Amino acid sequence: MVYNAANSIVEYVLSTKSYTEAVYIGKSLGTLPITDFYMQQSSPIPSRYVLLTPLLGLEHVMKNLLEKHAFLAIGTADPHYSKESIEQLSSHELAIIENADHSLEITNHTVESVIICQSLLTELKAYLQ
Repeated sequence: MVYNAANSIVEYVLSTKSYTEAVYIGKSLGTLPITDFYMQQSSPIPSRYVLLTPLLGLEHVMKNLLEKHAFLAIGTADPHYSKESIEQLSSHELAIIENADHSLEITNHTVESVIICQSLLTELKAYLQ
């Protein structure tokens, strides 16, 4: 269902002009079409992937991420975080945030959460350049 909602937009955007590169960005459920479809297809243009709090607890997500490359951000307090899963994803650019939840925030620590956001943006900028 998430793929069907996203793909019509992706197809429209990609058909509007010639792109030299594509960057797919998803958060939580939005990472599913990226891991399950876009990362598995060969693309006529170079593509990069940004996965914010992917659902690593789902077996098919982990399977589809193996031997791929993406920027992946997840907190250790996220219910989908697993140290064992992360250890299998060494081919990825990983941003593991201690004590951050599924929103990439630390509960009741607003300033620290804003600093995390700033740090993630810096890491993401480096990945995209």
